[in-house]
Amino acid sequence: MAAVMRHELVLKRKWLTEKEFSSEMSVATIIPGAIAVNLAYLQGKKLKGKKGAFSAVLGTVLPSFIIILIIAQFAMPYFRLPLVTKFFRGCSVAVAGLLAFAAFTFGKQQLKSWNAVFVCVTGLAIVAGLDVHPVWAIVTTGLTGYILFRK
Repeated sequence: MAAVMRHELVLKRKWLTEKEFSSEMSVATIIPGAIAVNLAYLQGKKLKGKKGAFSAVLGTVLPSFIIILIIAQFAMPYFRLPLVTKFFRGCSVAVAGLLAFAAFTFGKQQLKSWNAVFVCVTGLAIVAGLDVHPVWAIVTTGLTGYILFRK
């Protein structure tokens, strides 16, 4: 969703610059909850206040909610079929590709200095190397970034 939102807000509609979007994305990542919903809330509020925030969140959540209801109502008996299982395996590969594309896109924008690379590697090392909750990686990299990038 983040890559789609970036495309719509930055590239297509030009409501935000890359820097503004990256800043909002950072805030949306830290706030508990789905990043897309958090980003929609922040952008909706910024553009149209409380009504904009409500509309943006509703527009982000409602389509998925309706689709899940339809799937639950009609498709549940078919989930165990081999063809459907293979389809979902293919979907998981596509999702991995979308995540890799989003990581590449945002990494290309953010990793322009050695300080930024150090912060990123610190977070990855904490998540991959230590058996701790990911929130500690967020807190540690947030503090590291604050120390390295404050003026």
